[in-house]
Amino acid sequence: MRKYKQEKRIFIPLIILPLITAITLLTNTPIVRATEAETIPNQFGSDNFLLLENQSVSSSTEQTSSSGTHTVRILSIGNNKLSASLSIFVPSTEAGTDATGNWWLLLMGAGGKFWFDFKFGVVPVTGPTAAVDISSLISVGIVTGGVTLTSPVSPENPVTYTISVTGEFIGG
Repeated sequence: MRKYKQEKRIFIPLIILPLITAITLLTNTPIVRATEAETIPNQFGSDNFLLLENQSVSSSTEQTSSSGTHTVRILSIGNNKLSASLSIFVPSTEAGTDATGNWWLLLMGAGGKFWFDFKFGVVPVTGPTAAVDISSLISVGIVTGGVTLTSPVSPENPVTYTISVTGEFIGG
């Protein structure tokens, strides 16, 4: 019975990651005519970081369309917990600073008891922090976050959001 529980913990993230990736790619594909091909923004950015014991990193991206995602890949050394948060900056416009929509954040890490955490909320409210356990020697983590806006956004009036990842060593 114990072997079955271990396989179940590994099996669930292996199903969820491809599902989230497929949905993200299908919902974030911009529709343009062939003559506008050079105006397609890169909404699928990603950054790679080395996170040593008790360090934190932040990665910002600018979004010029109504929806987009950003991925942060982490190589962690000396941490046994990763936490991630997403903060949104909506610049002021003539109509005001009211932006509406939602945001989501998926954090996955390897080697711990809890391998993934998913948080979501409404714009402009910054929500709770996602956290996972990881192996304390060396481990990897992936944070994918995105914002989908129902309010107007354009290249002249982009939305900026930051994904912050913190590594923490909790004795034990």
